[in-house]
Amino acid sequence: MSFDEFLLENELSLLSRWTDAVLSTWPAEARPFLEGKDRFANPLGYNITQGLRQVYRNLRGEDNDADSFLEQIMKIMAVQDRTPAEGVSFLFALKGLVREAASGRDDGAGFAAWCDRVDAMALRAFDLYSQCRERLFAARIREIQSGNHLLTRHGCPSAALDAEGGAPRRIG
Repeated sequence: MSFDEFLLENELSLLSRWTDAVLSTWPAEARPFLEGKDRFANPLGYNITQGLRQVYRNLRGEDNDADSFLEQIMKIMAVQDRTPAEGVSFLFALKGLVREAASGRDDGAGFAAWCDRVDAMALRAFDLYSQCRERLFAARIREIQSGNHLLTRHGCPSAALDAEGGAPRRIG
């Protein structure tokens, strides 16, 4: 059995363990919410699990556009204020899970080639994470320059007006 066949045969088990490992990096109180399967009630958890599935399939050799899913995961990691190492570490967690599951197999060349694919994807993930953080910081700078942060600092514009002694104007 080739290494790619091993990855296909063990896909459900490895994906389940990998998803659990990634979701365990969030606080315990957020975990039940993230594990929900509904894409509308739980877009964060859905995007993470779907992204991990597509990234795994790409690493397994399936020809899909993993970059769009990888970018979605990196956007989530960037907004969560994770360090670059924390943002990309989920790919290295997969390497550890696969290494453990494949222990005792003699297909060292297949595993080494797969690890090279993971490393290349980790480099792409780091670039995507950096781009996401740059966009996030640029948006924060624009907000400060425009003064919009003053309107939303107190929760809502009408609360800011009320706190400054001005009454919000009622329409109607």
